Amino acid sequence: MCTYYEVPGREQLVLHFDDVPEEEWRDKMSPLYRGPFLRAKGEAGRELVVGQWGMIPPHSKTHIPTGKDGKRLSTVNARREGMAKSWTYGGPWRKGQRCIIPAQLYVEPYWGTGKHIPWQFERADGQGLAKFEDVHGSSMQNWPDSATKCCIYRSLELSHKNSRAQSP
Repeated sequence: MCTYYEVPGREQLVLHFDDVPEEEWRDKMSPLYRGPFLRAKGEAGRELVVGQWGMIPPHSKTHIPTGKDGKRLSTVNARREGMAKSWTYGGPWRKGQRCIIPAQLYVEPYWGTGKHIPWQFERADGQGLAKFEDVHGSSMQNWPDSATKCCIYRSLELSHKNSRAQSP
């Protein structure tokens, strides 16, 4: 999920969650936009809340993180192998803070031709990408990593061939 995804409609979310936030959000999400996500609440609970897409480092004075040089930092993409060591993602990752992002579809770049070609991933039946029915009875703390954003990359790796001669 590179830098664009679409949130299921509010009516879809109401079907799956008892309490949908009143706060407004964007249906077409890009970095720094505010959108809904599912997080742990208590031992076995979960809640749908609205928040900003992208990590805000603990030292950041604003909701748009900047480096020492004052330039905006990109804090929306992380690789699983480096998350525990990252100064931006490390603390929350080590504490087990995870979330599930309800997405209707997402877009990834395909670079196999040497130029950016956006590939859109969505279910053929039009349903959202996460099976929220499975979340109702599960503890978010014990949610398997295979259902998190971090592990989507393996399946994308299979569809993103590195050969520049091969087109989609």
